[in-house]
Amino acid sequence: MSESENILTPVGRLVQGDLFVPQTKDMEGRPLVDKAGLPRVNYFFAIAIPKNDPGVAALIAQIHAVGQAGFPAGQWKMPTFSWKILDGDAPENNAKEGFIGHWVFRISSGFSPSVWETGGSARIVEPGKPKRGDYIRAVISIAANGSTTRPGVYLNHNLVEFVGFGQAIASGPDGAEVFGKAPAAVLPPGASATPVAGAAGLAAPPLPGAGGAAPPLPGAGGAAPPLPGAGVTPAHDFVTPPAPPAPPVPPVPTGPVMTAKAGAITYEQMIAAGWNDATLKANGYIE
Repeated sequence: MSESENILTPVGRLVQGDLFVPQTKDMEGRPLVDKAGLPRVNYFFAIAIPKNDPGVAALIAQIHAVGQAGFPAGQWKMPTFSWKILDGDAPENNAKEGFIGHWVFRISSGFSPSVWETGGSARIVEPGKPKRGDYIRAVISIAANGSTTRPGVYLNHNLVEFVGFGQAIASGPDGAEVFGKAPAAVLPPGASATPVAGAAGLAAPPLPGAGGAAPPLPGAGGAAPPLPGAGVTPAHDFVTPPAPPAPPVPPVPTGPVMTAKAGAITYEQMIAAGWNDATLKANGYIE
């Protein structure tokens, strides 16, 4: 028997791959192509089933029976024969989350699997459930690959059932492990381990459509907008009349309350520099 269909796996944890997102490149980063050289995709996932599960021995026996029948010349005895089963306790695997104490079955197909809720109550079409780390079982087919150079078997998926939620397994390296084991970072010149305060943080963002920087702040290296009439020389025959008595000076409005971020700069100085209440509030300079 070189092929076996509709095999229901025991419940295991989804530890690798994705049920909805296909692979388009191989392990070396090269585009996947078929025998005619045309682009193809591969829907791959791996189920980790506990070694002490009552049904896992029968599943492995079925896979071995197909492999042996498909290669009667004995290629299945080769150490490189691809059984699509990983020992989760092997040194090359036991650091991967969810592998220890499990047999890991690598299942794939050129077509997306049909994914169902528990008991087949409804089909799942939105990506994200099951996620990597959740518990599933699958209906698969087993077939000898017929290759003379890389003999092995195919484990192809047909149906997948969501069984239960599990702790999510993140893809990619773990930051705590990578940076925790790396040498301590050395701060380059100009860098500080604590926040740096300075007038540069008071620069206003450019106004939409203005195409340039915000008006300079007083004392920040740029001049404030000139006052109306500044620099105008009066006519030589202008006669200054006697000054009338000065009216009472009304109280100068203090404007909105400035926050600590503004430091010693006043509301009036910011307004004179081209800011307005909206930009001051957006940047945290007024309450």
